[in-house]
Amino acid sequence: MRGIEISYCNVCINALVGAYKQLLQTSAIEALAKSNYGKSDTRGFDAIVESIIKRRLNNYDNEVVLITEETDQTTSRTWPIDPDPSQQPKMFFSDPVDRSKYLEKLIMKMTENDDIKHIKIGELLGRKDVVDIWESVVDHEPVAITGATAAITYVNRGHIVFSVILNFITSEIFVACDMGVSRMPIDVHEKKTERLLEYMVARGEKIHFRSAQESFSSEDDYNRFVTFLGKTMYAEIFEESRVIIGDYGKFLHHREPGGPSRILYLSDLQNGDTPIGFVIGNGEKIGEWIHWLAFVKFARNKHGNPALRAYEISLKKALFKDEVLVATPPAYSIFNCQDENRCYIDVSRMKNHDAPSRFRSIIVVAPCDNERITPIMDRHEYRDIGKCL
Repeated sequence: MRGIEISYCNVCINALVGAYKQLLQTSAIEALAKSNYGKSDTRGFDAIVESIIKRRLNNYDNEVVLITEETDQTTSRTWPIDPDPSQQPKMFFSDPVDRSKYLEKLIMKMTENDDIKHIKIGELLGRKDVVDIWESVVDHEPVAITGATAAITYVNRGHIVFSVILNFITSEIFVACDMGVSRMPIDVHEKKTERLLEYMVARGEKIHFRSAQESFSSEDDYNRFVTFLGKTMYAEIFEESRVIIGDYGKFLHHREPGGPSRILYLSDLQNGDTPIGFVIGNGEKIGEWIHWLAFVKFARNKHGNPALRAYEISLKKALFKDEVLVATPPAYSIFNCQDENRCYIDVSRMKNHDAPSRFRSIIVVAPCDNERITPIMDRHEYRDIGKCL
C-alpha cells in the first residue's frame, strides 16, 4: 500500500478500536436501549459504534463515502454515477455491529439476575466465562469466527485496498491488505494507536488459509459449507444456485453464521476436524460479504500463491428479497469484467438503489484447490471475480 492508504487503514483500525473502547464504558441498560438513530430495531450499542466510525472517518477526510444501513439516506443522494473508477470517490463499506441479535442476547443473559443500570459492558466482556456463554448463546464455535464483529472495507479506484474486522467477544482485530493477513489482541489501555497497522504486520499472528489438497481427508470436506439460511427465502435462493443439488443438509456446517467473519471458516481458525470447503454469501446484502474480498485478494498459501478464489453466481430465475434482486446478471454486476485487460469493481452500478447498502449478490469463496467447486462454477458459467478485486 502507498503511504496514504496505510494512513486510511490506520484510521479505520483506530475507528474500530475507539468504538470498542467506548462500548466497554457503556452501561448495559444504555447499550440495550432502543435508539432514535437509524432503523427501528437499532440498539444503543449499534448507534455508539457506528457514530464513532463515522466521526473518525469524516474527521480524517470529509469527502469519503461511508456505506452502512443507517447512512443510506445520505449516501444515496451523493452516489457516484460515473462508471469510470478513477472518477469515483473513496468508498468505505461498513457493518458496524454484525450479529447484534446475539450480542443483545449475550448482554441479557449475563445480566438476567442483576440491576443492569450501572453494569458496564467492559465488565461483562471481561469476565473469564464470556467465551463459554457466547458459544452457548450462538450454539456454535470457535468464538474467533462466530463472535460479534465490526468491519470496514475500503474500495478505491475500482479495487479493494483493505479490510479491517474487530471481534467484540475475543477483543482482537483482523486486517487483510497487501502487507499481509493477520490478527492481534487489542490492548484497551494503549493510548498510542496511530501506527497499529505497522505494529500488526510486525508482531501480529499470521492467518493461514487451508489448502484443500493438503488438509481435506474426505469427500465431505470438499462439500462442507457455511451460508445463511436463517430467514425466509434463503433456502430457495441456495437451491436455485445449484452449487449442491439435492440433499445439502448433511454438508451444511452452520445455517446462521456471521457476515464479515464468515471468510475465516476457510482459515486455520476453524477446527481441523471439520474443515470447510466453501462459504457463500447467499443473496445477502453487500455489507455481509464485501469484507471477504480483501482476504481473497491478499491471502497466500505457504508457496506464496493465492489461497482463495471467489465467484459470483447469477441465477436463471429472477428472485427478489425485500424488493431487491438477490443475484445480479453480469450486465448489472458491480464486478466489471467486460474487458479482460481492465477488470474492476464499478460502484456506480449501485446508483439505482434507493438504499445502496441493500445491494445483494451471491458470492462463493473456496480454497483455490477445491476441485469440487471449480468444475461446478465452470459448468454453470459462474464468473471468477478475482481479476476485479
